[in-house]
Amino acid sequence: MSQWELVRQQYPTKHDLTEQETHHLLYTTEESFVANIRGDQILFVRFGKEAIYSREVGHMWKFEEDREIVNEAHFKATFVDYRLVNNLDYITGIAEF
Repeated sequence: MSQWELVRQQYPTKHDLTEQETHHLLYTTEESFVANIRGDQILFVRFGKEAIYSREVGHMWKFEEDREIVNEAHFKATFVDYRLVNNLDYITGIAEF
């Protein structure tokens, strides 16, 4: 079972993201949810087979498994033939080949 699936099972009460929370996402995805954990709205997003989270809008994104901060290098590693890409915007996924 992937880390994402484990996180989804861990939080049975999930909410859809608000428009503001959606704008806080690092990239476009349909696999996300918000969980209320001890009064905090935690945003969870699928990143490959991993889960990343942010403690409310304006906070950094981290990997659920080890709390490592998500950075541009993580996104670059997911692009096939990255060496052929110019001007990559890792948030939108737009680039020139």
